[in-house]
Amino acid sequence: MPIVSSTFVVSVANTVTTAYTATSDLTANIYVLNSTVATGNIRLAITSSNPPTAQHYLFYDFPIKASGTFVLENVPVLSGERVWIYAPANFVVRVGGVTDPASAASSAPTIASATTIAPTTRIAFVSGTTAVATITPPSNLGSFDNQITLLPTGAFTTTTAGNIAIASTAVVSRALIMTYDATTTKWYPSY
Repeated sequence: MPIVSSTFVVSVANTVTTAYTATSDLTANIYVLNSTVATGNIRLAITSSNPPTAQHYLFYDFPIKASGTFVLENVPVLSGERVWIYAPANFVVRVGGVTDPASAASSAPTIASATTIAPTTRIAFVSGTTAVATITPPSNLGSFDNQITLLPTGAFTTTTAGNIAIASTAVVSRALIMTYDATTTKWYPSY
């Protein structure tokens, strides 16, 4: 499933503006950051209508403290819909998520275990028993959605010789969720 990641900075204060336009159906996490030094109110809508009308607003004049955040998780956004924001200047809107129907129906690819693996999708089968020391982060890895799921078809191991935080042993048919932290540049396995 392709990962969506988009960042928008409000440049014109208190004007209804498109922060993101979906090109395919997705389940999104929406983050709004008040990067200013004062409390500010936001209005957030999701619709294909231009501009949004009253019934499209999810939140209207919702206050966010200085340096505070507002998070909406698992929000369905259909192809052609826009995430609209009305906020003071310098508020940051981040949309991250996974595209849905068409890509969800496709099969996850299989990659062979190796010293370095480079998954290109959010979910991938991993075959073989070779120890994995390094996982190359996918280029589309979102800064708010930093996870991939490895589905072992072989009992490979992970080592700490590269960018994996702890050693582990994969269990065949048990999902191994890897969470990436950009500060430490390490992957953290779920088991």
